[in-house]
Amino acid sequence: MIILALDTATPVASVALSDGDRIYERSESVTTYSERLLPIIDALFSEAKLAPRALQAIACSGGPGSFTGLRIGLSTAKGLCLATSAKLVLVPSLAALAQPASPGAIVVSAIDAFRGEIYAGVFTIDSAGLPQPVRPALAAFSVRPDALSGVLADLRPQHYVGDGFSKHPIAIPDGASALASSHSNARSMLVLAMSRLTVGDSDDPRLAAPHYVRASAPEEAQR
Repeated sequence: MIILALDTATPVASVALSDGDRIYERSESVTTYSERLLPIIDALFSEAKLAPRALQAIACSGGPGSFTGLRIGLSTAKGLCLATSAKLVLVPSLAALAQPASPGAIVVSAIDAFRGEIYAGVFTIDSAGLPQPVRPALAAFSVRPDALSGVLADLRPQHYVGDGFSKHPIAIPDGASALASSHSNARSMLVLAMSRLTVGDSDDPRLAAPHYVRASAPEEAQR
């Protein structure tokens, strides 16, 4: 299956294209997704010698993460789905960060949420290599970095991944350390998307929306 994955949840754009035999990847720090995302996608299709019309599915960051990045990523994915009839699969950003860990591990993923907070999720990796929330409420939440240890008190995670920890090391309990993933987040998104596509599951492009976890600053100001 020919699948494109777009991770736009953080300031690092991660894009991957699988033709079923090989995965083509690019990662790039971006200031403006609206200017850089389509050129990165185009470069991958050129490298793979494929045309966008060959797409069968598109995996896209479903949040949480950068509000602007998520909106641009999903708008791009929806446009490509409309043009190619490809299926859309939203992939939780925090689950994709956890995916490369070994089965049985407990992993905490964190993305910088700005405004003195991080978005975090706590997952265990099942026997199929897929991240499952240790509790429904811990799939994605916002928290102050110095308060995370209280949430994790009874869980004893083995791994801490994501830029939330590199930017807020205070969130890491004493004696633990953040790990840099050897996988791009887009590559991990391909794995999670395929787990849904193989059972015939996908998202309706007309209704799909990111899970932001919290309201934006302008939205909160209106309350």
